[in-house]
Amino acid sequence: MTTDEIAAPRRRSLYGLFAAHTVSLLGNSVTMIALPWYVLETTGSAARVGAVAFAQTIPLILSSFFGGVIVDRLGHRRASVVADIASMVTIAAVPLLAGTVGLPFSILLVLAALGALLDAPGGTARESLLPEAIHAARIRPERANATFETVSGLASLVGPSLAGLLLLVMVPANVLWVNAATFAISALLVRLTVSDRAVEAAAPAPYLSALLEGLRWTLRDASSRSLIVYATAVTFFLAPLFAVVMPVYMREEYGNALGLGLFLSGISGGTIGGAIVYGAIGHRLSGRWVFVGGLTGLAVMFVCMAFLPPLPVLVALGVFGGMATGPINPLIGTVLQARVPEHMRGRVFGTVGALAMAAAPVGILFASPLLEAFNAQTVIALVAAATVVIALISIFDGSLRAFDRIAPENTDVPSLSVSSVTSTPTAIRSSTEERS
Repeated sequence: MTTDEIAAPRRRSLYGLFAAHTVSLLGNSVTMIALPWYVLETTGSAARVGAVAFAQTIPLILSSFFGGVIVDRLGHRRASVVADIASMVTIAAVPLLAGTVGLPFSILLVLAALGALLDAPGGTARESLLPEAIHAARIRPERANATFETVSGLASLVGPSLAGLLLLVMVPANVLWVNAATFAISALLVRLTVSDRAVEAAAPAPYLSALLEGLRWTLRDASSRSLIVYATAVTFFLAPLFAVVMPVYMREEYGNALGLGLFLSGISGGTIGGAIVYGAIGHRLSGRWVFVGGLTGLAVMFVCMAFLPPLPVLVALGVFGGMATGPINPLIGTVLQARVPEHMRGRVFGTVGALAMAAAPVGILFASPLLEAFNAQTVIALVAAATVVIALISIFDGSLRAFDRIAPENTDVPSLSVSSVTSTPTAIRSSTEERS
């Protein structure tokens, strides 16, 4: 029997998670295009498209924070399956109701909100399943997490284009049926491939007590606390830049969205490339300096953007910034998976993600008045200055040394041991960057 034949059963859970997460993200990406298109086709109202988008935003943040306890209670595998099945039902209900008894817009808003409400817990559950799958596969956690982020990035990159192609050959209602099928496939993959031992029953505790337990652990742990601070700050400045400032600038400078698409594609491609490089050599690097380097690269990108370079240079800057920040998510996963106690992974992962996501709409609200008062170049310069300050703080931030240690600083804080995450006995020398 060959080495690959021996390793295949051990890696079934990990490969199954990769496949399920990819398919589920494809479904989410298709939803982002197909559902607004369906609303436009059926109502012709841009305002109603905006209402659907708003109905999806707040539940996503709330469920990320408050749903973590439920993920831990159900067990991570079961929570992943249940979330995908429920997402399938909510998205399939749109064309089903529209084609039978009718679909009032108020019900469509409820279904959109329910779909978003279920999305974050499903993703949190799959992330919580990773450590045991990585351990069973006996591969480096840096490599596994980099692959996880790479397939996630590819799914998010391909999904909108796939939705556009489907909408060329299908009516929007039928595209939503295809979308529902992706969630069913994801649930089936997790159910059939992920090992039962990746599920652990949560300790019986009142919901609020369990929620506060996870929050206290997150704030007490040096790595998690630093992740929240940096991720929230970076998201606050980046979200409005990409969602509001750059579209305004591209319209003023080029008169079309092609430049914006090329720039964002450059960032996405660079991010995927950075994750791949981290997966190959991340175990040899200091995580603290990988983290600092990512923030510094981001600051350099925005400082150069403030001079409004020609479009080819702008796209190259996007690739550079993406490469610099590409290791961030896999690095975070590597460290948090080792530090966070298994029974509260859903709560901790959900808290970190929710606080970062909440910064995005707040940042957009602040950026809009600035664009009314100043031109796009001035706002880009302000964002550049903010990212420089964040990068400088990270260079001298002694708390980031915690990113180079797997074990918690306090011995009374339970955590996975290094050997339970990776087959190599040495501690990970790479520090964790924040989830951007």
